[in-house]
Amino acid sequence: MHLLVYDALVGKRTAPGNRLHAVVTGAPAEMRQEVVQIPKSSRIAALTGWRARSSDDVVASACRQVMRQLVRHVITLEQPADAASAGLDVLIDEAAPALHDL
Repeated sequence: MHLLVYDALVGKRTAPGNRLHAVVTGAPAEMRQEVVQIPKSSRIAALTGWRARSSDDVVASACRQVMRQLVRHVITLEQPADAASAGLDVLIDEAAPALHDL
């Protein structure tokens, strides 16, 4: 049961992550380069604070807004996925600890 919940949550989290990648890929070159330079491990957290700049044109402003919304959605979905993963770990520890070695 925990695995079903976990798989569903990870699937839901993957979709906005893929959309974020598509937005970054289609963003203006300067913005795309700025995003790519942020280390992957901190990219989601960094993009939560992005806001339109006065120097942005309409496309750049829209890209910033969409990226910010998508990363917030990813963060919202990470919490239940992490909880489901922790539940799975407890079950594996109790029932079949050797599975951790696979």
